[in-house]
Amino acid sequence: MGGYVAVLAAPGKVVAQGSPVALKREYGKGYSIQVTFHSSSSLAASEGKVIAAIRNVAARAYTTIPGALQLCYHLKEKDVNVVRQVLHLLDTRSGEFGIESYDIIGTTLEDVFLDLMRQNDAAQFSEGNPEKFSLIQDSEKIVSVSLDNGRPVSFLKQALTIYYKRLLILRRSWLTSLLAVAIAICGSCIPLTFISDIQQTCVKRYREILPVPLFIGNFPLTALTTLDDDTLFVQSPPSLLQTLVSTPNVSIPGVVDQPNKAAWRGYITGNYRNIVAGGISYDASEGSAVYVYEASEKTYGPTLQNFASNLLYRRALASSGDAAAASTSTIQASFGTFPRVVSGRLVPLKWIVFFGAVMVRFLQTFPSWL
Repeated sequence: MGGYVAVLAAPGKVVAQGSPVALKREYGKGYSIQVTFHSSSSLAASEGKVIAAIRNVAARAYTTIPGALQLCYHLKEKDVNVVRQVLHLLDTRSGEFGIESYDIIGTTLEDVFLDLMRQNDAAQFSEGNPEKFSLIQDSEKIVSVSLDNGRPVSFLKQALTIYYKRLLILRRSWLTSLLAVAIAICGSCIPLTFISDIQQTCVKRYREILPVPLFIGNFPLTALTTLDDDTLFVQSPPSLLQTLVSTPNVSIPGVVDQPNKAAWRGYITGNYRNIVAGGISYDASEGSAVYVYEASEKTYGPTLQNFASNLLYRRALASSGDAAAASTSTIQASFGTFPRVVSGRLVPLKWIVFFGAVMVRFLQTFPSWL
């Protein structure tokens, strides 16, 4: 659908009128070409060459600088053939000028308006009103404008004005207002179901953690039995496990003895799939202990580490000459996970997220209710 534009100049005089196409055709200054160069050095080297070459085709052309690497060449020509020649020139010599790209820009209504205002100002200037367009230096020429400071309005009247505005909106479209109220109520009430069964307390509740003792000497050896034919434990030297318990002569089903570290390592390598709790090899002369365990079970590793620590601890006590302490002292540790907060702590976050999303949507959909 075509429009109709009227250009007004002070004090309300119609300078031009017509459709946008007609105004551009009659008052437009022709086409412009905006050229983008590869670099600032290309622009500096080719700025004069390009305008000189374009003026051979469009003699009244001039340039402006819209961007850092851009120049706009205003052809001041409406002839399509002239524009075609300029484009052919830029295509054939783009490599020489360092041109990256260019765009054709037609006359806009803004350009038409600015040109008409300049023409109108020049006409009034020539009619004998030069002081209207000169800078006012004399304070006597400054005309003060008396502005109304207004009067204070009570908050009650302001509230009534807002309610009156809402009433006018409601009379025009009651469905929109009803939806706005419904969304606000639903966004506030529906999330309450998320926290309806939450205990009203500010005290953090933690799950009870039962520590698991790691010192193997606290358990009777008869309890260390396997339920199948798998190997429970592999030790080197023999009867190493019995050194930390009070019944050293009791044999333990499922415990395999190896004479030295090499035999222990070979047995572990060949039968690791059938070993339940792992194994340990202790060298008293060197004061070193090596243990292996299945990583999928969380207590095997700490238990064997405690076993090895007690062996090395007793050897250190024996080396210091305290034979009594070396036979009785133990490191008794326990295993336990960090306490976890009772589930449901983040449930109120659902209410916050849901209510916030609804309110954001409410403000986007019904901005007139602000």
